[in-house]
Amino acid sequence: NVHIFGRLDTMQQETLFLIDGYAVAYRQYFGLPLASFTAPDGTPTNAVFGFTRILMDILEKERPHYLAVSFDMGMSGRDALYEAYKGTREKMPDELQIQVDYIQALVRAFNIPILALDGYEADDIIGTVTQQALAQNVGVRIITGDRDLLQLLTDNVTVQLPDRSESVDVVYDVARFIEKYGIQPSQLVDLKALMGDASDNIPGVKGIGEKTAQKLLADFGSLDGIYENLTLIKGAVQSKLADGREMAYLSQRLAAIRRDVPIMLTLR
Repeated sequence: NVHIFGRLDTMQQETLFLIDGYAVAYRQYFGLPLASFTAPDGTPTNAVFGFTRILMDILEKERPHYLAVSFDMGMSGRDALYEAYKGTREKMPDELQIQVDYIQALVRAFNIPILALDGYEADDIIGTVTQQALAQNVGVRIITGDRDLLQLLTDNVTVQLPDRSESVDVVYDVARFIEKYGIQPSQLVDLKALMGDASDNIPGVKGIGEKTAQKLLADFGSLDGIYENLTLIKGAVQSKLADGREMAYLSQRLAAIRRDVPIMLTLR
């Protein structure tokens, strides 16, 4: 059970801020020059500094009712489904690994709960906790660097992400997502099922790119809708889809954020 104690302020809708710990740490590590951030003994501190800056901005500017940080502790069984899942990712740099312990110590020093469960990815913990918060009439803001979490967007869930074209993070709601991607947030999983995702080594359907995948979803709504109407799709695209059906549904399972992690959220 995760008990998160909130501040006594009911003037606005209560919101739970969820920080994707590793994603934010990675962003800061690669975004700040390593040589400029070291302790006197030479220990690297760029990720710690950047993470702290983001945490302080949230605490001082957003004044969240509730706040927690989640960390990966496994792959939620996806590696058993597909052995090559995330197989192309490079090992975490030693200079960042050293800093993770300091970041977690910092979070604990602020008395902020850490959401982590052996064997599970942070995305799935965040997905599960988000669903439970919504059931308790609490909105959610997710701070991450991982666009996979955009699939969790609803009228009461926003996702804060870095944007290459902006000097500050961008907060996505449903309308902003649709404007940028041309699909509904709920269709993001099926988009990845079709086109794959190189960052997580999700295979998708060989030969199907983003534009084709978006058009297929616009025409048929979902992966199931596409395969139920396969005879209406002509030419090479039909052949690619037919040949790639098994990989498409495997990729869908790999891309979908779970909402059933055995963790229970209690807000007070």
